[in-house]
Amino acid sequence: MLGSAGKARRLVLSLFFRAALGIERIFHFETLDDVGFAILTGGRQVLSRSRLGGLVRAVTTRAVQAFSRVTERFGALRGRVVTLSLDEHAVARFTRKFRIAKGFHTIRNKKMRIEKLFFLHWPASRRFLHLVVTRGNAALDELVGSMIRAVRARVRPRQVRLLLDAGAAKKHAALRDFDRYRKTVFLIRTPRRPAYVAAWKRLPREDFTRHEEPGRCLGAKLKAIEITETTTTIRGIALPVRTIVVREHAMRGKDRWHALFVLHDDTTPALNLLHEFRSRQHHEQGYRIGVHDLWLDTVPSGYPKSGRRDRPGFRRGPLALCAWLGACAWDALRELGLRLVDPAPELRGLSARGAGHQGDTAAGG
Repeated sequence: MLGSAGKARRLVLSLFFRAALGIERIFHFETLDDVGFAILTGGRQVLSRSRLGGLVRAVTTRAVQAFSRVTERFGALRGRVVTLSLDEHAVARFTRKFRIAKGFHTIRNKKMRIEKLFFLHWPASRRFLHLVVTRGNAALDELVGSMIRAVRARVRPRQVRLLLDAGAAKKHAALRDFDRYRKTVFLIRTPRRPAYVAAWKRLPREDFTRHEEPGRCLGAKLKAIEITETTTTIRGIALPVRTIVVREHAMRGKDRWHALFVLHDDTTPALNLLHEFRSRQHHEQGYRIGVHDLWLDTVPSGYPKSGRRDRPGFRRGPLALCAWLGACAWDALRELGLRLVDPAPELRGLSARGAGHQGDTAAGG
């Protein structure tokens, strides 16, 4: 990767075990002197902070892309009907010296300097499959086409069913672009706009079907929901878009309304589609683990520290390498846990459970 196989190996192992063992930042390597950790990272001594930082900064984007292609595990998708989730994660940057692109940070609920990680996730196996890093002003809908092409270029699944958050449906132009991928099924959370919610509330009450679901915790009162189907006219799309509307009865206060846009699937029952979309929560849980256990928010920035402060540029290599190795660490730790519980059968059945969207539905129920 860097012209020297030994340096590349030590770099990858150091960053991998940094995530696996919960070392928060690269500068903490300055105080590490554990011989066991040094052996894990391929040497007799732990890399110093300055040397590891220099190796990270020297990484090229092309080398990281080649490394990612080798370590991506798309093979289990071949020939299957598979449900995948695409979502973004914003990494906050608090610098004032460099003018980097701003974007909306949903957790902090404000527009600020950020960089974005777009992970493609397989909810059935709880595995990260692919990563794209961008500046903070990139939008979710802009990455959908490239992600679909990446999957189909690596493997040939029988059908891809893609779960998207409401950020992908902010613009009607994005939905028109999605409609061009006729072989891909899209389940998109509908933005809760006032006009949409008003239209859902006008639907006849007798059209809704009542269902009861388990509560938030063991032994809690059953949660009641009502579900129905309607269509939404989107400018530029010839046929009205199938829309699943859910009314969630609140224990106190007002009821909550949710909806899903469904593209290219007119046969799957509405309740199954709802459960399938809920499997996206495994993706969100993966981000939670990444932030709190693998220190995903402390990955190095993509803008170089030297150069013009008003236009610092953007280097994907260091950011992508650290973020992807964090995903690899999570994948390896999860497989290790499965092997400790059941050495072989669980792993053999892991991919089989994600064979089709019906399996995803069961997982999300």
